[in-house]
Amino acid sequence: MPFFSELFFESLIEIAASPERSKFIRILCFLFVTSMFVLAIGNMVLLIMVIEKTLWVRIFYVFLALSGSIYYISLLKRFFV
Repeated sequence: MPFFSELFFESLIEIAASPERSKFIRILCFLFVTSMFVLAIGNMVLLIMVIEKTLWVRIFYVFLALSGSIYYISLLKRFFV
């Protein structure tokens, strides 16, 4: 079963990519998805640089931040194709 957030972001990207929606709604959906991913990845970087001190935990959060970035890029590919 896919996660709720994955379905939520994919549906927002589909709405943003559909030409029958108004331009305002398309831009609003795109900006919302972008702001959520920037906020999540920024928090991961903040967690890596400031809070966590152990190397293994930092490596784990770097992995999470990179996987979030890759997922966001895959969503953007679908939006611009």
